[in-house]
Amino acid sequence: MAFEPFEHKEYSAEESVARSAQFREELSGRRSIRHFSRRAVPVEVVENVVMTASSSPSGANMQPWTFVIVKDPKIKRDIRIAAEKEEKEFYTHRAPDEWLADLNQFGTDWHKPFLETAPYLIVVFKINYDLLVSPAGVKTVPRQGFMVIHRPIIKESCPCRKTF
Repeated sequence: MAFEPFEHKEYSAEESVARSAQFREELSGRRSIRHFSRRAVPVEVVENVVMTASSSPSGANMQPWTFVIVKDPKIKRDIRIAAEKEEKEFYTHRAPDEWLADLNQFGTDWHKPFLETAPYLIVVFKINYDLLVSPAGVKTVPRQGFMVIHRPIIKESCPCRKTF
């Protein structure tokens, strides 16, 4: 992605206050979601959301993440099994009692059936970058091990994946 300078749009003080109040109002309805719809949505909607998220600003414009849209039922089942294993360990051995008490009000536990019933899962992978020093100079490169381990899921699941 080529560098594009930010073009700041100037607003009056009055308009800035109004816009910030509207933005606050829109975001005040955000909630942590624990119940997911089975209703299908056009994959293009999910792809647009993922493409927007993948272009978020980051240090040196590196975007140290990749997003994968998962629709395949077998892969969603594999993700559920792995997530429930980790969550069960957390709930039974690692979570402090205070944390569990806070979670109790939401009726949540280590069971994650929505990981199979949601039409799509969006999986976010962190990419770690290393510095490569050579006579030609210094540059950043993604750690190869990460992409090798996850390449089968990425290759099969996401037509809009960001390529590194």
